[in-house]
Amino acid sequence: MARYDDLNTKMIGLATFLSAILLVVVIVGVQALSYYWETSEYERKSAGSEYTQATQVLESQRQVLAGYGAFEVPADPADPNSKMVKKFKIPIERAMELTVDKWKEKVAAQPGT
Repeated sequence: MARYDDLNTKMIGLATFLSAILLVVVIVGVQALSYYWETSEYERKSAGSEYTQATQVLESQRQVLAGYGAFEVPADPADPNSKMVKKFKIPIERAMELTVDKWKEKVAAQPGT
């Protein structure tokens, strides 16, 4: 057989190997670029966003929790015909102070402490 009719398998193998490596590099590069675009778009959108409705609800809940008041609840929540009982509410900070004071009194009243 003549030499010029033979395929140069070494060059074909090298070109295939280099093409596969180049393809992997391009795929990873495109993936990194799309991740960067997605991240920058998310940051751009979230930088200017504001949760006005949620902020208003949280603020109204904080105001309710921060004050003193009285309200009526059913004595037995499962029974719709149960009589109403008056309950009082105090701010959370004050409730924590009272709880700590109560525990201090219990600890002081125990003998051997």
